[in-house]
Amino acid sequence: MMAVADDPTVRNRLTECIETILNKAQEPPKSKKVQHSNAKNAILFEAINLVIHMDCDPNLLVRACNQLGQFLQHRETNLRYAAAIATFSRST
Repeated sequence: MMAVADDPTVRNRLTECIETILNKAQEPPKSKKVQHSNAKNAILFEAINLVIHMDCDPNLLVRACNQLGQFLQHRETNLRYAAAIATFSRST
């Protein structure tokens, strides 16, 4: 389990960063390259993981769960698998 900062300033900055990442995830891709998509998804999964373990604002948790739901419905098997793993990590 990761250590989360207790300092409100740090937590607020982390929340802002996560919100930015979740907002950018909704934008259309800037590149069709697989590497770009993989990098974007990796960052998004890490942000979702941080939301889950940080005990954030409930609205942020809902947004992260909605993004996981989109991944669970994706046609790419690896994304569905990663989303399932992230979902199960929330339950433990």
